[in-house]
Amino acid sequence: MSQKMLRLGLGFLLLLIGAIPSPPAFGQAHTIPDCNNTSCFTAANPGAVSLSSGSATIGTVAIDQTTPGTTNGVRLNTGANIVGQVGIDQTTQGTTNGVRLNTGSNIVGQFGIDQTTPGTTNGVRLNTGSNIAGQFGIDQTTPGTTDSVSVKSQAYSAAVTLTRTNDTNAYTANDVIGAATGSTAALTFASMGPSGKEIVITSAALEIDITAVVSGMTSFRLYLYNVTPPSALGDNAAFDLPSGDRASYLGYVDLGTPVDLGSTLYVESNGIQKQVKLSGTSLFGYLVTNGAWTPAASTVFVITLHSVAP
Repeated sequence: MSQKMLRLGLGFLLLLIGAIPSPPAFGQAHTIPDCNNTSCFTAANPGAVSLSSGSATIGTVAIDQTTPGTTNGVRLNTGANIVGQVGIDQTTQGTTNGVRLNTGSNIVGQFGIDQTTPGTTNGVRLNTGSNIAGQFGIDQTTPGTTDSVSVKSQAYSAAVTLTRTNDTNAYTANDVIGAATGSTAALTFASMGPSGKEIVITSAALEIDITAVVSGMTSFRLYLYNVTPPSALGDNAAFDLPSGDRASYLGYVDLGTPVDLGSTLYVESNGIQKQVKLSGTSLFGYLVTNGAWTPAASTVFVITLHSVAP
């Protein structure tokens, strides 16, 4: 190749290089053509994109979770639909480590109750009629709260059959009716309540196994004791409350006047509500006539008592 041709080629190459514009200096703004939005990337702020209201976003949108005061706190508008999981700040006091549920909120899954901070949720109040699933604790240590738990009353009853002596000796008013004249006529009503506890006598009944009301027979009374009465009164003895019986005496229950039910005489007294204290689990008593009448030999009496223990 001749030197003339070489010089012409080199001059043409230099001409081409001179036609290319110089690049912008580092950090200098470089305008990008309109991209049909309010603004586009700039060289000075290459990571900021402003989207118009209603813009459809396809792909992944990142949230800054490192710079305090930016998007590390996310606020959801009322009624927002949440898909997936939402984190709750459980480290910063006064933020979302306390979660308040509106009245009527539906709760799915589990939620925690603060049982360490006095005056917060370490005491849980249930509304009347609340449905409780599972177990809950009762405070049995603080007097005056739930250390006293009410339970339903327990009912008791006892029936005693008395066959009077095999004679027809007449009774006068206030005489004791018993199975023997030479020994105590006291009756024992077993298992009337918890040992040594208060009970309430609610009702009583008297059955007499004869076919008609005897002339002169009126009403009957049952005198009560918490032990077998020391007086040991027998059949046909006049009732008395001697000094030795006073400590065990509990008062009396009026049984009423028996009525003829054909083959049986019967009377009952309801709503007695007499409160007495047991010594053991039994009650004891004397059956006493208020009328004067002549019995048949070996007449059978059945006395029944009902009670509840509060």
